[in-house]
Amino acid sequence: MKKIILAALNARYSHTNLAIRYLRNSIKDLDYNVLLMEFTINNHVSDIVQSLVIERPYAVAFSVYIWNAEIIGEIIARLRAELPECRIILGGPEVSYSHDQWLKAHEEIDYIISGPGESAFRKLALQGMNAAGPLLSASNPHFNEIPFAYVESDFKGMKNRTIYYESSRGCSFRCSYCLSSRSDHALEFRDNAKVKDELDFILKYSPSYLKFVDRTFNVSRERSRDLWACIIDRYGVGGTFFHFEINPTLLEDEDFRLLSSCPQGLFQFELGIQSTNERSLKAVNRPGAFDAIKERVERLIALKNIHTHADLIAGLPYEDEGSLRKSFNDIYSLGADHFQPGLLKILHGTEMKEIADEKGYAYNTRPPYQTISTPWLLPETVSTYESIAFLVERLYNSQNFPLTLKSLSELFSSPYDCYHDMHVFYQEQSRSPLDRGRESGASFLFDYINAGDRRGRVFLIDCLRWDWCAASKNRHYARFLKSETTRGAAKRFMGMVHFFMREPGPAWPPLTADEVKRAIVFSPESDVFRERHLHGHDLAVFVPGRPGPLLY
Repeated sequence: MKKIILAALNARYSHTNLAIRYLRNSIKDLDYNVLLMEFTINNHVSDIVQSLVIERPYAVAFSVYIWNAEIIGEIIARLRAELPECRIILGGPEVSYSHDQWLKAHEEIDYIISGPGESAFRKLALQGMNAAGPLLSASNPHFNEIPFAYVESDFKGMKNRTIYYESSRGCSFRCSYCLSSRSDHALEFRDNAKVKDELDFILKYSPSYLKFVDRTFNVSRERSRDLWACIIDRYGVGGTFFHFEINPTLLEDEDFRLLSSCPQGLFQFELGIQSTNERSLKAVNRPGAFDAIKERVERLIALKNIHTHADLIAGLPYEDEGSLRKSFNDIYSLGADHFQPGLLKILHGTEMKEIADEKGYAYNTRPPYQTISTPWLLPETVSTYESIAFLVERLYNSQNFPLTLKSLSELFSSPYDCYHDMHVFYQEQSRSPLDRGRESGASFLFDYINAGDRRGRVFLIDCLRWDWCAASKNRHYARFLKSETTRGAAKRFMGMVHFFMREPGPAWPPLTADEVKRAIVFSPESDVFRERHLHGHDLAVFVPGRPGPLLY
């Protein structure tokens, strides 16, 4: 029996690959020994090649995306040298619309599957992994007829990894920068009854994170409501976190009534706003008035039970620096839990590539094809925007410093100006790089607040200490946040600890001895903070696992 390896290089270990599982199940009735092998882009190429070679496969098929394309190029060159008789097959969005370039650059490729892969891969398998030419394509049956991707063995060791699922393929929208805008990506739904059965199968294994990859999950309102209601009813207390990409303009009163019943921590919505410049949106076939989006997003956020993720894309036509600044401020000010300022990627096979070439865009010709400049954005503006996006990711999206960032932004005419000022400071400092750790972010903000003669410095340091305490899981302050005030507050708390262990208030049951050990105590150094946030109180006790501080 011939051995076929379906190989995936994921962006990180927590990710999984859906495509190779579809391909496996598309040929499950044929006489092949199919092996799935998943790696990450952080694995050494030599280790990946050796893992493949040791299996002595008859054929290896790779799923190729922008994040793994260059590494796969290295792998297949070494694989051909090690296994000269092995068939090497590529498929996926990265090679589907640039196959001529791949075949020219990599003579070791035997076949490229362009477009949807299930039927074309099955056809190749039926022919013994042999075909007349290097480029293969075939129309798939309706998505509802495509076999379910998963089998029971897939879930071994997958408890804390992302499980991907799609209830539809294609998209009814025609956004120029997206591959799903192509006419060969028609919108096709899986029957809701089948979706529910497949979710039942997946949820038997209690994954921590299930991500729907539907391009616009709520494009059919009745369908999405039915599935949301089913998930809330069946899995609302199961511990699985569900991710959906939605169009907020499609939300109606009935959606909000349903979503208001969603348990907190069950749903995450990705909101692809992209820009608030209507001319830019119209130019990429994504018309929509920001006022309508804003009203619905604010209403969604006001529910306070759904994690929200808002996207911005820099580099769209007609978006100059002033317009980009406005789009940033508009979307940032919505207050989503996660804000993603991204940069336009010029993908092969999209209308946006034609627009970019016609308008004179400069962009990287190698993956991930990011925009360098546009007729409306200078290279230095794009570079500054990328630095600002980095700071948003490290600081805002960490959710560790909400009060500090809000208070800092109030010192500037807009959030963009605040982050621009932090960008200048970050570029000028010879300090440790800003990483994802809470202490790294706090250290950067502490240095930034103390730089020069900043207005309200003592109040801002109070904000930073407050944020530190609110996110703490123990009683320890970072070294640079300690002061005579923090030490004095801790001593005062310990002097009153018996009071707190008896009955501090009806909303707060008495503290246990373990909670006393873990409690972190805050006392302000500025009268402004005391009056504005503590309502005249002088002591706030934060206990991990309890909502909000106890004020005394």
